[in-house]
Amino acid sequence: TKYIAIMSGKGGVGKSKVTVLLAKYLTSIGKKTGIIDTDIYGYSIPKILNLYGEPIIEEGLIKPLKTTDNIEVISTQYFIKDNENQALNWRIPIVNQMMDNLFKMVKWDDNIDYIIIDMPPTTGDIALNLHKYFEELDCYIVTTPNSDAAHVATRAGMLVQALGYNLKGVIENMSYYEHNDEKLYIFGQDGANEVAKQLNSIVKLQLPITNDEDELIKKFKNLGVE
Repeated sequence: TKYIAIMSGKGGVGKSKVTVLLAKYLTSIGKKTGIIDTDIYGYSIPKILNLYGEPIIEEGLIKPLKTTDNIEVISTQYFIKDNENQALNWRIPIVNQMMDNLFKMVKWDDNIDYIIIDMPPTTGDIALNLHKYFEELDCYIVTTPNSDAAHVATRAGMLVQALGYNLKGVIENMSYYEHNDEKLYIFGQDGANEVAKQLNSIVKLQLPITNDEDELIKKFKNLGVE
């Protein structure tokens, strides 16, 4: 199984959406794929996928939920018994225990090819503790064209490099809106280029603003993940 982390230093850049789109792309090319939603305080993968329920415990391990197109998913939300909109006020020791559950106690499909990790928007404990679970890890940094978002995203990339993981490139979300064959740069330009330059990396993907999910999924071929 190959693990890919989707990271950013800032929330609101579409990191979780990128995670879902990548998982759907990999599924479309015949890869068995799973998602770990490690955004403990801001989990959104179940909402994006409209996938709710309670995990089943089997042989002491947690069985992930599964979408109609067979993407396996595990998220903190599945362990919240009360209102899903309640704010979590967990201290770091409890968060670390949940991380152990997500990474060590899940019974994935035996032949799963890829597991995509939706990381929280931070360079704090959760990101730092990845070394407990992986010696090698491929990572993509997500930003928007906005220069302020790019500035914060660069810090996440620097953490990836400091931890010795493989920074595969930068993904720019909400790059432009296309109208009458003209690209409108609503949120500015060059955010991803700025991040890539600072990290000595490359821009792998620029995603437009559109509700056409199929169009977005096709663009993930440019990542070169097979």
